[in-house]
Amino acid sequence: MGQLNKCIPGRAGKSLSCSETNRPIDVKSGLSLSHGVAVAPPRGGRPRRDQGAGGGGDGVDRISGLPDDLLLLVLSRFLSAREAARTSVLSSRWSGLWRRLPELYFSDLSPSALEAALAKVAVPKLFVLDIAVSRHTDRHSFSAADVASLLRNAARLNPVELKVVVGLEVKDRGVAVEFPCFPRATSIHLEVFYLNLTLPSQGGEFPVLERLSIRNCFINIGVLISRCPYIRVLNLSHCRGDDATIVHSTTIEELIVTNHFIGLRSVDIVAPVLKKLTLHADLHKDFTMSLLAPMVENHSWSCSWLDIDGITLEIDRTRCLRRLMLETEKSGCIVLRLDIRRSSLHSVSHERKLQEIFQFPKCSVLELYLESSEHVYGGMVLNILRICNGIRRLKLVSNYWFSDVKGCPPNCLCDQPQNWRSHNTILLGLEEVEIENFKGSNHEVDFLKLLFSVLSSRWSDLWRRLPELYFRNVSPNAVEAALTKVAVPKLSVLDIHDDYYNGSRFSAAVVAYLLRTAARLDPLELSITVWVGEKDGHNAVELPCFVRATSIYLDVGYLHLTLPAQCGEFPALERLSIFGCIINISALVSRCPDLRVLELTQRRSDDTIMVHSTTIEELSVHTDCSRFRGVAIVAPVLKKLTLNANMHKDFTMSLLAPMVENHSWSCKWHEIDGMIDRTRRLGRLTLETEKSGCIVLRLDIRSPSRSVSHEPKLQEIIQFPKCSVLELYLQGSGHVYGGMVLNILRNFSGIRRLKLMTSYWNGDVQVCPPNCLCDQPQNWRSHSTLLLGLEEVEIVHFKGNSHEVDFLKLLFRCAPLTKVIVRLESKVSKRSKGCKEIYNLFKANPSVECNVYLKLDAEHKY
Repeated sequence: MGQLNKCIPGRAGKSLSCSETNRPIDVKSGLSLSHGVAVAPPRGGRPRRDQGAGGGGDGVDRISGLPDDLLLLVLSRFLSAREAARTSVLSSRWSGLWRRLPELYFSDLSPSALEAALAKVAVPKLFVLDIAVSRHTDRHSFSAADVASLLRNAARLNPVELKVVVGLEVKDRGVAVEFPCFPRATSIHLEVFYLNLTLPSQGGEFPVLERLSIRNCFINIGVLISRCPYIRVLNLSHCRGDDATIVHSTTIEELIVTNHFIGLRSVDIVAPVLKKLTLHADLHKDFTMSLLAPMVENHSWSCSWLDIDGITLEIDRTRCLRRLMLETEKSGCIVLRLDIRRSSLHSVSHERKLQEIFQFPKCSVLELYLESSEHVYGGMVLNILRICNGIRRLKLVSNYWFSDVKGCPPNCLCDQPQNWRSHNTILLGLEEVEIENFKGSNHEVDFLKLLFSVLSSRWSDLWRRLPELYFRNVSPNAVEAALTKVAVPKLSVLDIHDDYYNGSRFSAAVVAYLLRTAARLDPLELSITVWVGEKDGHNAVELPCFVRATSIYLDVGYLHLTLPAQCGEFPALERLSIFGCIINISALVSRCPDLRVLELTQRRSDDTIMVHSTTIEELSVHTDCSRFRGVAIVAPVLKKLTLNANMHKDFTMSLLAPMVENHSWSCKWHEIDGMIDRTRRLGRLTLETEKSGCIVLRLDIRSPSRSVSHEPKLQEIIQFPKCSVLELYLQGSGHVYGGMVLNILRNFSGIRRLKLMTSYWNGDVQVCPPNCLCDQPQNWRSHSTLLLGLEEVEIVHFKGNSHEVDFLKLLFRCAPLTKVIVRLESKVSKRSKGCKEIYNLFKANPSVECNVYLKLDAEHKY
C-alpha cells in the first residue's frame, strides 16, 4: 500500500490523519485499510510476492511493529466494540487489543454476549460505556436478572459516561433490580422498558454525577436525587412510580419532565438555582403543582388532561380545560395558552379553580382558544384575567374547532356571573387585545365595552406620569398645553417631532417656550425637530442649560440660537446633534466637558467651524452651502471623523487629531474652485477608511469650462492622513496626465496601490494641442523621483496613446511594482501600436505580474 496518506474515518464523522503520529506509516503487510474496516488478504494463504506482499514487496508485517497506543487509536475510530474485536483476524498482534479500549460501544447484542464481552474488558476504569439494544430487534429478550448483571458489570468497569438503552420490555417487570453506585460517572442515561429499579439501603451515592436521564423505569426519583449532590441536569421521561414527581435539589439548573398516557398526579419542585423547566405531560384530573424555583428563566410547558370517566378539568360548569401551554419567548416574555372546550356532560359537579392547580410564573401574554358554540365567554375571560394578574396582551380565538356551531340556550350557565358586564375590575397591565372570528354577538360587543370602560377610566390621566413623552405631528398649541400638565418633575425622554411637510407651524417664540419648558422638565434625552422658516430665523432664541441631559438633538430649521451670557453649562452631555440652526459651535462645545459625539449639519455658514475638545471621540460635519470656508479641529482623542461638504474656493483645514482610526470624507468644489493645475480642477474628493484599516483617497479631476488663474495646491487646502490607496478619476479629453499624476504621487508619499480611470472614448475626444499646459513639467517623462511604496497599478480605459505608454514606463522605472492591470478602452485593438509597446514592456519585466483586459473582460496575462 505504500505510505498511508489518507485519513481513517472515525466515529461521528471524525477522522484520524496519519500526520497526527508525527511520522509516516508504511504498511507492508498483506492487509489493507479501507473506510476504517480492516480487510484480510484473499483466501489461499499468503499473498504472492509478485503482488507486492502488502505493497512493500518484502513480506514484512509492518503494522505489527506499530506502538500499542497508535493501534488503540485506530481501533477507537470503529463504530462499535464488535467491529474493533473483528480486527483480531488480521494478525496475532491485533488479537485482544479491543479489550484495552477506554471507550466501548455495544449494539444489539444478546444478554449472554454482552456479559461475556464485559467480562473480557481489561481496562479497570472505562471512560465511556454505551450499550444499545434496538426495540426493533426480535432476536433477543431481556429479563430482570439480565439487566441486573449488566448493571453490576458496568459498575465494576466504573465509567465516566454510562448509557444503557434496552428498547425491549423486561419479561418479569415485577422483579426489583438494584441500581448500583457509579462513583466516577458524570453522565448516566438509563432506558429500560418497565424496569423496576431500587437503590441500595446504604451507600449507593453518585458523588460526581452532573447529568442524569431516566426513561421508562420504575424508580423513587426523590431518593435518587438525594444521592446526587452535584447534579445539574435531570431528564425524567415516562418514569413510573406513584405518578408523582418530587424533585428537591439545591444544584439542579435544568429539569425536563415528560409523562404521557399515564396521568401525572402531582409535581413537587424545590430547586433554588433552577433556570430551565420543561414539563410535557398528560395530567390526572386531580393534578397539583408545587413550584419553588425563583430563578427560572426559561419555561416550556405543554399539559393535556386525560378524559377519565367522562370528567375533565373544569373551568366552569359549561367549559373544560383541555390543554395548557406556557412558553418563554426569545424576548423574555412568558406566553400562557389555554385550550378551552365545551364540556361533553350536561351537568358536571367536578369544578376546580385554575390557581389551585398550577403555580404560574408572571405571564405577560394570554392566548385563549375557545370552542364557544355561541356561548357567552365574557365572565369566564374576565375571571381568568383576574387570576393571571399582569397580562399585557390578550389574544382570544373563538369557534376554531367546529363549524356547525349551536346557539346558546336561554338562562345558560355560561352567562355567569350575571353582573360581569358591569364589573369594575381594574386590569392595570392590559394594553393590547386581539379577537379572531369576531361575529358581532351582543355578548362579544359587551365584552369589548367592558375592556374599554375598565381601561379608559384608569388611563385618563396616567400619561402625565410617564417618564418618556413623545409628540408626533402635534400642533404647537396642543404641545404647549400638554407640557403644562406633565406631573413628572424630571423626565427621562422628551421627544417633539413635526414633519417638514407641515410647514412653518412653529415660530421662534414657540420654540423658545418649548426650550424653557424642556429645561424645567430636565430630561435625560431631549429631541426637538420642528421647522422654523428663514423669515423667522433672524430672531435669536436662547438655548437654556440642561443639567441632566446626556443626549440632545436639535433640528429647528433656520433658527438662530444663542447661549446664556453666564453659566449655561451641560455638565453631563455626551451626545450633541445640531441640524440647520445657527449657533456658535466653539462656545457651545466649551460648555460640554464630557461630550463624546458631536454631529453638525449646517444649512448656511460663512465662517470656519471650530471644534476644540479633549473628550470628543466622534465628529460628523455636514454642510450643503457653497460658502463653507474651513474647519479647525483640535481633538486629541478623536477616533472617527466624518466630513461631507461643499467647499468654498478659499477652504482650508486644520486638523490635530492623532488618534483618528476611521475617516469618511466627501468634499465637492464648484466651477473654478479647487484647481489642480491650469488645465484641471478638482470636482470631488472622497477619503474613506476600509475594513482592512487602509485609507483610500479618491479624486475626481475634471477639465474647467474656462481658464482661471486661481491655482491652490491640494496639500495646502487639506491636511490628509497617511493614505495607502489612491484612485484618480480623470476627465482627460485627450490631455496628457502623466506629469499631474506624478506630482500627486509625490505629494502623497506612502501610496501602495494606484487606480487610474480616464474618461470613456466617446468618439469626439479633443486632441491635445501642441505646447498644451497639460504636458507640464516638460521633463516629467525622464523624472527620477523614487516611488518606493507603490506596488500595484491599475489603469482603466487605456487607449494606447504615447503619453500613457510613457507614464507606464516611468512607473516601472521609479516604483518597485509587483502587479499591473491594464483595462483597454472598448474601441482599442490589441494589435495597436500602444498595446504592442506595453506588451513588450511587460515581457521586459518578468518579475511583475501583468494583466491586460480586452473588451468584455477577456484577459491576457504576462
